[in-house]
Amino acid sequence: MQADYESRRAEVQNGAEELKPLIKELEEREEKAKEALPQVEEQISEAEKQLASFDEFTSSSSKAQLKDQIAKEQAQADTLMQNNTSQITDLNAARKQMQMWKGLVAMFEAKIAITDEKNNLE
Repeated sequence: MQADYESRRAEVQNGAEELKPLIKELEEREEKAKEALPQVEEQISEAEKQLASFDEFTSSSSKAQLKDQIAKEQAQADTLMQNNTSQITDLNAARKQMQMWKGLVAMFEAKIAITDEKNNLE
């Protein structure tokens, strides 16, 4: 009986020695998991917020509102495009007119300069 006890005790000690590295590894993994837990919880919370926002956004009433808003924005864009097309044409005409006026101003300044030179020479 004593020999049986000693034999079992030796087996348990050997098993315990073999388990020590595994226990240490598990303890280290547990510590790392505890350290990472707040970050993971924060990520989960953020994901839940995004999911709630997405669910709210994709509800049928939101989709209808979004489609209405897109249609309004498209109509505004079309109106602006039509207005801008006529303004672009007007802008080009205004540019040409400005160039013509600049040319006339340059001619008159040249004539005035020539007249001033003639008057100074006399």
